[in-house]
Amino acid sequence: MRISIALLLTAAIVSSLCAQESRPEPGAAGMDATATPSPIPSGTMGSGSSEKLRLIPDAPNSVPKPSGNLQGSADSQPSLSDAKEKLNKSKATADADELKVRIHFREVKTQALKAPGLEEKLDRARSAKTIPEKISAMKQYYDLLFARMQLIDPTLKPRIEKSKTEALARLEIKAKADLNPSARGKYWDP
Repeated sequence: MRISIALLLTAAIVSSLCAQESRPEPGAAGMDATATPSPIPSGTMGSGSSEKLRLIPDAPNSVPKPSGNLQGSADSQPSLSDAKEKLNKSKATADADELKVRIHFREVKTQALKAPGLEEKLDRARSAKTIPEKISAMKQYYDLLFARMQLIDPTLKPRIEKSKTEALARLEIKAKADLNPSARGKYWDP
């Protein structure tokens, strides 16, 4: 076992050494010691070309330095700390706006829950004898609840539609679990 591992390791080392290019000495075989190789665009060398491509350039390309004064006024270039502060303020503003919308949504939902007839739909769903009756009653309850919410404040329509979709999806998941005895866990109550 150790011998086979040693042989594989030796073969890997030998193949990697053979695969490496040898760099020609400066001044040898027609190379001038002061000449630098020019980059060759891809696709110009054919398979029959005798020139070898270098994998690593002799000298890295220089990066131009930015012009202008880095210590300039705050009006000309904003500093990194200013940018971070602005980003944090925008996140804080977005979070505050989201919180206001969520609070308003809950207020609208509370108003809609006070509507007559909604409590009766929920009681009917709770007292249903079979699972399909319960599912049907809960769908009617959710339809009525979210329709009333949309009447109270139509500006919340996207959020109301999203909540309705999520509520009906949860209802379907619970119904599948109740209809499948092997997946049934705790009995659910709406």
